[in-house]
Amino acid sequence: MKEPASIVEDVVFMGLPRLIDNHGMWFCHQIVGGRLVNCYNKEDWLLPLMFLRRGGTNTGGTHPVDFTPGIENYNVTHLVKAHAKYGDAVPINFGFLALDSGRGVENQNK
Repeated sequence: MKEPASIVEDVVFMGLPRLIDNHGMWFCHQIVGGRLVNCYNKEDWLLPLMFLRRGGTNTGGTHPVDFTPGIENYNVTHLVKAHAKYGDAVPINFGFLALDSGRGVENQNK
């Protein structure tokens, strides 16, 4: 049986469309063996608008997650101009975060 922290290598949340809480982030941290990264955009107006009806304003994509140890927070406001642009910014964000794309499954058999 595998250890929970060996299930997933690295996780990068970009514009996380979820209300964040300590329990959820703690659980994520338990199954990630590598880096757990939260990329947020302070100027993203779409996420707060989506979650306004739920009574929450603390979405992962607009704020740092600073209540759970071990989570890296990166303000990518200067790299991602709008929520819909996160897809275009994936290579830029990965370069900014210095993630090694050579560790992926697709490169293990070469």
